[in-house]
Amino acid sequence: MFPVRTLQARRVCTICFVFALLITALPAGQALPAAAATGVISSAPSGGDPETPIHARLFLQAPATLGQPATLTCQVSSTQDAPGTTAQIELPGNVTRSVGSLTWQGDLTANQPVEIAVTVVFTAPGDTAILCRALHTVDARNSWGDLAALYLSGQRGRDQGGLCADPGERTRA
Repeated sequence: MFPVRTLQARRVCTICFVFALLITALPAGQALPAAAATGVISSAPSGGDPETPIHARLFLQAPATLGQPATLTCQVSSTQDAPGTTAQIELPGNVTRSVGSLTWQGDLTANQPVEIAVTVVFTAPGDTAILCRALHTVDARNSWGDLAALYLSGQRGRDQGGLCADPGERTRA
């Protein structure tokens, strides 16, 4: 009978310990440091990645061919006002800018996207990545931002090549 009482006492102690741990670990009304500064807590979309209010997207005029101009657009938006936001398009070595600016700085108004449009020329075949970065500094310890990437594969063939959105989508001449 003595071992049974010991086992029951351990269960009661374990339950009390877990309950006490939950009470002390989750104080009511205490905000996270980022939320205290901005009033925002990042959500976790279905992919499980944290998300900020700022979003970046990249678009390329299709079809883009080697040696010919194409329009590249970076769209930056925010679900909340974000003054002093910076956006920048980053081009790889085999892509040159012919018209337009690769950077933008200004105030983002909630749900009103801003677009940076540039004309680019793909100068050499090969796999490449174009990036668009957006950043808003909230304070010395917090920032909102996003990175959009466009992965392309260019090849030179009998038709002088074209660009595909994925290296697996190449067509053979």
